[in-house]
Formats: sequence, C-alpha cells, structure tokens
Amino acid sequence: MGLIGNLNLHMKITAIVNLLYCCLTLGLVIYIYQKLTVLGLIYFVLEIIVVAILSVIELKSVSNQQIQD
Repeated sequence: MGLIGNLNLHMKITAIVNLLYCCLTLGLVIYIYQKLTVLGLIYFVLEIIVVAILSVIELKSVSNQQIQD
C-alpha cells in the first residue's frame, strides 16, 4: 500500500467520522430542540448540510480513485 493508498484510507476514515459527527449533531439538535434559538437551529442545520456534502464528495473521490487504480 503506497502513499496514495494511505491517503485514500485516511480520507475515507475522515469522511466516515464526519458523517458520524453529523448524525451526533442531528441527534443533539433534536434532543435540545426546545432550547435552541432560531439562529442556533439554522447554524446547526447548515453545518450538518455542509459537512455531509463535503463528506460525500470525499467518499466519491476515494471511490473514483480506487476505480482508476
């Protein structure tokens, strides 16, 4: 496993951990929904969307790299 293989593995792990972070954040938002302000809710929803999109892009990038190898 060369440098690219290690990089792909690290990217995949990072993407999966980020998706788990999104799930945890969503769970906490649901749990404390009554205490959140509108701005707080908007912040967390946007954060989840951005991190999830970036994580999916990372996973697709790793998959495409593995297909080309």
